[in-house]
Amino acid sequence: MTAEPKRVLRRCPACRLLFEAPEGTDACVVCGVPVDGLALPIDAQAVPTEFAEREPTARLAPRS
Repeated sequence: MTAEPKRVLRRCPACRLLFEAPEGTDACVVCGVPVDGLALPIDAQAVPTEFAEREPTARLAPRS
């Protein structure tokens, strides 16, 4: 039994596509341009599962 490769998010510098790919991917899946730089790990623990309550906002009075 083999482990699935870790998946990451990459952004293509040419077409600006944000795509999910196996960790070792070094080219855009659409245009083929080499992708270097940050690869963001996809982690189910990093996704928020609850909404945080925030204080309501109000409009500011216009400046005179």
